[in-house]
Amino acid sequence: MVEGSTLDVFRQRLRNTLESHELDKAEQLLGEVLAVYSMENLILDVIRPALNDIGQGWAEGRINVATEHLATAFLRQRLNMWLVTGPPTHPVRPVVLACGPASGMRSAC
Repeated sequence: MVEGSTLDVFRQRLRNTLESHELDKAEQLLGEVLAVYSMENLILDVIRPALNDIGQGWAEGRINVATEHLATAFLRQRLNMWLVTGPPTHPVRPVVLACGPASGMRSAC
């Protein structure tokens, strides 16, 4: 699948820029992804796997703790910024779901 491959390339590029402490390039890369893909794709298919790769690299001793902290803090700050500047959430009224006792019948709940 071409789309998955493209998102994998973005993930690898993001990981590489964060590992080399090139935060300006990482910022530019996030913008490139958002220009083509949804926020959901960016978070689930690029940021999450890149963070996982970096964490795994730290656990295996390939990445030092300072790099792991820098990458995590950078991406956490971007996620928080998008959360604050994004559209307001739609208030949803509470919903109560319940089932009454089954009178000798098997309940569908």
